[in-house]
Amino acid sequence: MASSIGDKVSSVGDKVSSVGDLASSIGDKVLSVGDLASRVGDKASIVGDMASSVGDMASSVGDMASSIGDKASSVGDMASSVGDMASSIGDKDHVVGVEVVLMEEVVLVGVEEVL
Repeated sequence: MASSIGDKVSSVGDKVSSVGDLASSIGDKVLSVGDLASRVGDKASIVGDMASSVGDMASSVGDMASSIGDKASSVGDMASSVGDMASSIGDKDHVVGVEVVLMEEVVLVGVEEVL
């Protein structure tokens, strides 16, 4: 009888030990899942950093495009200014030409009067 009780206690002990092993195994798996979640979080953070970096580069490209646009606008303004100067010079040539013609007529009139 005592032997039978001892066997039962031993059997219960084995079962408790088996439950302990199971709990330990579950704990190991939970830790493994935690590590995996941590790795996923790290990768998500890296992807977020890369996206931020891509955003910064896109912003930088946008700034460069804006700067190029400003320079193109400045070149356009300069071309317009050169065009205005050329037009102004053309007007002056015309005026000078008119003055020369008028002076020739005056000279011719003066020469005719003298003759």
